Amino acid sequence: MNKFFGIVTAVVLMAVNAAWAAKVGDSATQPELSEWVSGNHAAWEDLCGKRPIVLFFWKCETPSVLAFKTMSDTAKRFLNKPISFWGIACDDPAKVKDLSWIKTMPFGIAIDDQGKTASKYVDKSPLPLCVVIDAGGKILWQCPPEQLTGILTAMLSGKLDLAEAVHIQEFTPALQKAISDGDQKTALEMIEKEQQRRFNPELTRLQSGLLVKAGDFEGAVKAISAAIAIQPDNAKLHIFRLTVAKEYYIKTPGDLQPLLQDSIAMLTNRPMALLELLQYVFGLPAEYVDPAILVQMAQLAKDSPALTSDLEKAQTQLAYARVMNFCGFNREAAAAAEAAKDGFLDEEEKLNAADFAMLCRKLAEYQRAHNEK
Repeated sequence: MNKFFGIVTAVVLMAVNAAWAAKVGDSATQPELSEWVSGNHAAWEDLCGKRPIVLFFWKCETPSVLAFKTMSDTAKRFLNKPISFWGIACDDPAKVKDLSWIKTMPFGIAIDDQGKTASKYVDKSPLPLCVVIDAGGKILWQCPPEQLTGILTAMLSGKLDLAEAVHIQEFTPALQKAISDGDQKTALEMIEKEQQRRFNPELTRLQSGLLVKAGDFEGAVKAISAAIAIQPDNAKLHIFRLTVAKEYYIKTPGDLQPLLQDSIAMLTNRPMALLELLQYVFGLPAEYVDPAILVQMAQLAKDSPALTSDLEKAQTQLAYARVMNFCGFNREAAAAAEAAKDGFLDEEEKLNAADFAMLCRKLAEYQRAHNEK
């Protein structure tokens, strides 16, 4: 139970780190850089206060190097948006220059001048770390690279502005304090009030975690159900409810079925969310899974009129093929996998679908030959 609670808390509480030198709402100051080692960049005065900027602080260490793939993908995703990305290396210039692959990054890389920029923005915070500056030249957010896409999406959609960021900066440490003090009543009241102000599915995870810790397993499941009522197409909430119910609430595997059927009903017209739920259910221990339900879910996803692309149709066809194969209907599985093949854009995915279709055909032939004997 404590492990579950700890994981939930760690996921949800992206609190303001005491080591950050600059705070949300502070005016951004010009980085002090010794040199640029790759990429194109505009002058700071042409950017700050005119468009959002992301400062990516990193070192020549494994966590930062691995984060470059995430940063590259994020920068490419927002390539046509008015956002500038600056990579700032906080390390020995010779070590930085030895990394030839940094020249392939879709944003400029510069070297911090003796740590002066890092001391202004991130001080002793662990790297890699991103600092997001809004179009008004104010620090909006600080986060690890894997959270950046969500932050930029929220900023561009208007869901995260400076007032909201300041509110979160004030709310999160207060919530952390209530939790660390063991004052669960206050923490739950704070979450309830915050959810009424602006719903956040991640806070639902924390809320249910607190309820689990308090032994209120039914309350935890009800809290997630209330969140699902607000976001019925959020497959992750449905999966989370099933996980919590399975681990803490239900008495027998069969007790999970009503919750599962409820989720299926809500996701019937949302085939890709239903597919995500199917993948979760497919991985449950056998005593929790009725094969008929797997077939039901796969059929609903495959036949949904809400599928919007050939790729989605291929993904649901292949999922249906895997379920039929699991249930022993290999002739149907082969046909579905064959139908899925041409919908994939990636050649490896095409090949995998074709190989699976061939496997199912051979299994179907074996079944037929066995039955004839």
